[in-house]
Amino acid sequence: MYKLRCNIAKARAELLVDSAMTTYHHKFGTYISGNHIDYRSSWIESLIEPKRLELDRIKKREASLIAYEFLILQHATLKCILEKKYDELINVTIFEKFISPNISRRYSQYTIVALTRACAVLVNQQLLQAFMARKNNWVRKQKLDLKNKQEQQKQKLLKMQKPTALAIKEQVSAEVDELMRKANEESTSRSISDKKSKSSKRKPDLAQLISKSTRDAKSHTTEEKTAPIVEEEEGEESGVS
Repeated sequence: MYKLRCNIAKARAELLVDSAMTTYHHKFGTYISGNHIDYRSSWIESLIEPKRLELDRIKKREASLIAYEFLILQHATLKCILEKKYDELINVTIFEKFISPNISRRYSQYTIVALTRACAVLVNQQLLQAFMARKNNWVRKQKLDLKNKQEQQKQKLLKMQKPTALAIKEQVSAEVDELMRKANEESTSRSISDKKSKSSKRKPDLAQLISKSTRDAKSHTTEEKTAPIVEEEEGEESGVS
């Protein structure tokens, strides 16, 4: 409700100043001329421009008034809904859900009214606290958004006021940092891929190692057996001589 009342006050101020709302952006005359003129010519556009601008202004004013009436209608409807819910809460819900289940005997009408009024006081306090909390949160958020926008505009103005040489230097340094970061990422990814390719090379199986050691042992045994035979043959040759 508070937000809606703020929108209504803002729309009323805009209507009093410009006879139109800033939230309405449609241009009726421009839309008509853009969709119903097939032949483009500067002469034709100059002839229809006064009528186009007049239609834009008139329709924007009419639509702004309709939008303002819709805002007031929303506020009035919400008020009616809340009043209906509040009357039902005070006159029906409190008695049926809080008073009637907790009384063990029949009390007089004045006692029931007194209990209902006491519960209504507590309910009003809780409702007021809830509404105030929501209102304060929304106001705080709006102030924070406005402050952030002002800070952003201030930073933009400070950047625009910097000397050209300093701005170019900062831009170049930012681009160099970006290039260095990309180069580091590429080198890191390349080294990781190299490590993966090295680790993915096929290692010798246990069976191959066993067969290799067996072949080496057999060849070593064969050499040991042939060595005495060669020595005996050399001894016989030396005796004969």
